[in-house]
Amino acid sequence: MLEAEAARLAATHATAAEIEHLRELCRQGLAALKADKLAAVVTANADLHAAIAQFCGNPVLVDLAAQVGCRVRWYYTPIARQRGELSWREHTALIDAIEARDGDRPPRSCASTRAHPPRLPGEHRGQREQSGQTRTARGSKDENVAGECGSPAAVSP
Repeated sequence: MLEAEAARLAATHATAAEIEHLRELCRQGLAALKADKLAAVVTANADLHAAIAQFCGNPVLVDLAAQVGCRVRWYYTPIARQRGELSWREHTALIDAIEARDGDRPPRSCASTRAHPPRLPGEHRGQREQSGQTRTARGSKDENVAGECGSPAAVSP
């Protein structure tokens, strides 16, 4: 819900330079995905979402989004490869909505990920809860990126 509101507000506040910065972060994420560099994919994803929050013009929302940023990395790290290009197509659609100043479109695009949160490979509904498993970045062949936070420079256009 934070991200949907941040995107809605960014559609009214983001400058052309900020929107271009979002597009550059999206290009970086897609390039990292194609190069199979998980750490760079996760960083680009986190930086993109942090930038959208920064560009929304609401300092309270920016602070709240920053507080959950590390948890989002923790959640996204094990599913980044599985989500693949679909994730970056969704990001592109989100940026398109922001650029079009369509404040209603971002919440609709965010709704699909809330309604159907991605699962870990091999995970079935209820399996994780029954076995006591939690989502972690352990076991990744790349460096552990779940404990890092996006750099403040990531939101500077």
